[in-house]
Amino acid sequence: MQSHSGNEHTALNQRLTLLLMAKDQPDFLRRALKYYSQFPCTLIVVDASAQPDAEIAGTAGLHYLHSDALASASLGVRVAEGLKQVTTPFVVQAPVDSFLLPDALSAALSFLEANPTYGACQGYSLSYQAQVGQVDYFRRDRKTCEDYAADDAGERVLGFMSESLSLLSAVTRTELAQQWFTSVTDDTEPHWQEIGHMNYLVAAARLRILPIAYALHFTSGKQAELRHGAAIAAA
Repeated sequence: MQSHSGNEHTALNQRLTLLLMAKDQPDFLRRALKYYSQFPCTLIVVDASAQPDAEIAGTAGLHYLHSDALASASLGVRVAEGLKQVTTPFVVQAPVDSFLLPDALSAALSFLEANPTYGACQGYSLSYQAQVGQVDYFRRDRKTCEDYAADDAGERVLGFMSESLSLLSAVTRTELAQQWFTSVTDDTEPHWQEIGHMNYLVAAARLRILPIAYALHFTSGKQAELRHGAAIAAA
């Protein structure tokens, strides 16, 4: 399946961009920047807060993007705005209250570089909820088929859509991400955006799910997680 890509000697910031999506979350944003500070990819903050954060904007080596118009824009529109600034061949996006595991990002990137017929790659994620004095964790992804490699796009879509596995934070070829997010209208419901994104990626190219821990995503509670998953599964 894999071939040697020869990209290991190219600096990570020339290979992968991380888009951090923020909206009125200054503490989460600072925590995220500290968390990713030792992961040497290109980092772009897309801040949809009502007011720009002058301190963050002045951070050396950080591309900080803020616009008044983003405050009322959907996630898809905000991601599309961030993607305009991406110059690396691969991109990944995450909200500032999520934790993408650096080793998992590197593994997904290496897989895509070695396998040019694949468009996106990720592992498995958990959800977390912070309580006073403790953090609760919930299963977010159940184990699925891990290689959607059929030559026929329709076969790949049919196989993957029964899994209801979000790909919003998958490492993705930048061209594919740009094509999708620039086509999404601002009034599209969030779960339909997510479903459309899943369909598009698996139809456009092969997809790999690595058998590794990949991310922690914030949730407002188990019931919210179940409602969101049910909306996707029922669509």
